[in-house]
Amino acid sequence: MPIECPDECRCGRSHHARPCCGVVCTRCDFICLVDGCLLKGGCDAIAVAGQRVFVVEAKSGNVSREDAKDAARQLERCVTELGLYPHRRRVVLVLLYGRRLEKPAREYLRRECGLRKRGLPVVWRKCGRDLSEIP
Repeated sequence: MPIECPDECRCGRSHHARPCCGVVCTRCDFICLVDGCLLKGGCDAIAVAGQRVFVVEAKSGNVSREDAKDAARQLERCVTELGLYPHRRRVVLVLLYGRRLEKPAREYLRRECGLRKRGLPVVWRKCGRDLSEIP
């Protein structure tokens, strides 16, 4: 599953700082900006660690149910437009949040999110946590 990432979109191997949230992946080969670089809209970044691909959407502050729905829509757009769905066993969808992921948002991601029903559950982590720690 080759990921094409132009040099101007690459952020290095371990850290990409967004204004609202940092994406950290110490064991990744590279982190690639998506929103505004590879695609207009969609997720914020993808991080590639060998055969695993982390598709990342970052939200600042408290994340409500509506924010979680928006994040799922953006993650789905990335998976579709980058052609990652056939490789879903190696794809990890990640929602990074700033302050707090509210209970209705967690419940939406656990039970109602259409991505989960198609075999792509969304995991969530606080901003700045290492993506490499996700099992």
